[in-house]
Amino acid sequence: MGSSESRDAFELLRANGHLDSKLAEAMKRMVGFRNVAIHKYDKLNLD
Repeated sequence: MGSSESRDAFELLRANGHLDSKLAEAMKRMVGFRNVAIHKYDKLNLD
């Protein structure tokens, strides 16, 4: 599942009443964080 599909899944859950808007937005932002952490981990500065 690609990042846009993951975000879409959270939006569908919100639209169908399974997640509130605040949680859905937080989960969509976490998809972006996951992509940076996994795909660009060599560029992260953890210090």
